[in-house]
Amino acid sequence: MNDQYFPARSFEDLSSSVSAVEKLCIVVPSESAAGLSAPLAEHFGLCPFFTFVSLEYGAVVSIESLPNTHHGCRDCMTPIKFLWNRHMDILAVRKLGKLPLHLLQDIGVSVLFCQKEKTVAQVVEACLKGKLREFTMDDTCSGECSN
Repeated sequence: MNDQYFPARSFEDLSSSVSAVEKLCIVVPSESAAGLSAPLAEHFGLCPFFTFVSLEYGAVVSIESLPNTHHGCRDCMTPIKFLWNRHMDILAVRKLGKLPLHLLQDIGVSVLFCQKEKTVAQVVEACLKGKLREFTMDDTCSGECSN
């Protein structure tokens, strides 16, 4: 992880003070490389792109969309390895399997659940307003490609 960032110590710390954090990176699985206007992808492992939104004190300072490394069904390890080499504090996602959730939490990434947000911009706004809740084991999917 990049030392210039200050990762959240807990979900509660993060959700109560996202806009007060000096530097923060939110990653959103997305359907295109259109930045903030990109549609939210339904599933972490099957998304075409990951949109990295870097913030300083709650203001967007950079946006980068990177293609997901291709993998087959039930192989979310490939994108986790890809993301492991990049800095991120938060992954905001709609569908995610149990193993990826555990692995992301183990490396200190706060995983947040998106319910009705449709674009990366809506996800970032909801995150900054504290409207996204922590992703739990009850939210996980089976990892099937149809999910």
